[in-house]
Amino acid sequence: MSLSDIVNVTITALTTAPSRVGFGTPLVMAFHTVFPERSRIYTSVAAMLTDGFSADSPAVRAVQSLFSQNPRPDKVVVGRETGTEKQLIKLTPVSTNLKATYAYTVYVNGIEATFTTDASPTVGEIVAGLKAAIDALSEPVVTTDNATYLAIEASTVADAFSFYAKERQILHVENATPDGTVTAIAADIAAVQEENDDWYGLVLTNHGHAVILAAAAYIETLIKIFAASSGDDGIYDSAVTDDIASDLAAAGYARTFLLYHPKDLVQYPEAGWLGLALPKDPGSMTWKFKTIAGSDAVTLTETEITNIRAKKCNLYHVVAGIAITEEGITSAGEFIDVTQSVDFMRARLQENIFARLANADKIPYTDLGVGIVEAEVRAVLKLCINQGILAAVPEPTVSVPLVADVPFVDKAARTLPDVKFEGTLAGAIHKVIVTGTVSV
Repeated sequence: MSLSDIVNVTITALTTAPSRVGFGTPLVMAFHTVFPERSRIYTSVAAMLTDGFSADSPAVRAVQSLFSQNPRPDKVVVGRETGTEKQLIKLTPVSTNLKATYAYTVYVNGIEATFTTDASPTVGEIVAGLKAAIDALSEPVVTTDNATYLAIEASTVADAFSFYAKERQILHVENATPDGTVTAIAADIAAVQEENDDWYGLVLTNHGHAVILAAAAYIETLIKIFAASSGDDGIYDSAVTDDIASDLAAAGYARTFLLYHPKDLVQYPEAGWLGLALPKDPGSMTWKFKTIAGSDAVTLTETEITNIRAKKCNLYHVVAGIAITEEGITSAGEFIDVTQSVDFMRARLQENIFARLANADKIPYTDLGVGIVEAEVRAVLKLCINQGILAAVPEPTVSVPLVADVPFVDKAARTLPDVKFEGTLAGAIHKVIVTGTVSV
C-alpha cells in the first residue's frame, strides 16, 4: 500500500499571469542595416560591436550613454528604422555678435573644422568659410551655402553624423528636418512594438525637429515615455517661438520630456538620464538633481535658464559645484516621476486583477467575489505606498459596490462597475525654505 492510498495530495500551481509591463527597459530607435529584424535586445555595447555596429554610430553612442550610468538598465532594445529622414543641421552665425579675427569652430564626427575671420567679418563670409572648412574634411555630408545660414545634411540616411558647435552664443544650431519629407518614425516604432513591446522609455538618434514632434505625438497614445534632447539654440531665446521646446509645450505632450544640450548628437544626454532613472522603482526617485555620467554640464546665463524653463524644457548645469538635471518635467509641465508612477499603478492594477480572474475557476458575482477584487486593489495601493508613489497618510481608500446595488444590466454583462480608490501622491521635495532666528 502506498502513502497516496491513505493521504492523497493534489497541488495545482496557479501561476498563470499576464506579461508585466517592463518599466526598466529603454528602446533606442536608429536607422541601420546591422540586423534584419525590427529589434534586438542588447546587454552591452560590446555585443553591438560584435554584431556589426560601428563604434561611432548613433545607436552605439546612445546605448553607451545608457549603459554608462550607475545604476544602469540590465538591457536595452535597439530598434531598426526604415523610413527616417536624412540628418540636417542648420548653422547660423549670430549677426549681432560677429567676432573679428576669431576662429569659428565646429566638429563633424569629432573632426574639427575652423574658419578664422578677418577684421570686419560678415555673416556671408563666415557661412562660406565654414562650408569650405567642412567640405575639406571629406566626411559624408553635403553643405549648402544659404547666405544667412549653412545647411549641413547627411549624404544618405545611413550617414548620420555627430555635430557640435564650439561657441553656441555666436553660432546657432538647429536640428532641422529636410523640407518636403514625411516623417515615418511613428510607423517604425509601431513595427518594433509588433515584435517587442516590452519597453517603456524611448530614445531617438535622429533629433530632427519634425521627427521629434512625430514621435512625441505617437508616444502620447501609449503607456510609455519619450526622452528627447536638442541642441537647438532657439530654445534659450525668448524671442524664438517656433523652436522644438516651444512646439512640444504648445502641444502639451505629457509623455515627452526635452533636455537642452548643445552636445546632444555627441553625448546623447537624454539617454543617460533615462538610463539612470529607469532601473529605479517608479515613485522611488525624482528626475531632478541627477548627474549624468558621460555628459558635460552646460554653462548658461540666468536669462537663458529662465527662458528654457519657461518653455517647459529641462537643463543640465552646475549648481554649487555639482552637475544636476532640472526640473524633471514633461512638455506639459508635469513631473516625469508622476507620469511614470501613474503608469506603473495603472499597469499593476490591470495585471493583478486580470491574473486573479485568470487563475480562478471563477470569481462569483457576490459580495465575497467583489471583495476578492477589492483585495487586489488594496494590495497594489500598498505596493505604491512602499515604493513612494502614494503617501501613507492620509491612507488610500477603496470603495466597491454592494452586489445588491449593481444595476441588472451590469450583472447580466458580468461587469463589475464602480470600483474606486483615492490616494495622495507622495511627491518629492525640490525646494527647501528655512527661516531661523538666532540671539545672543
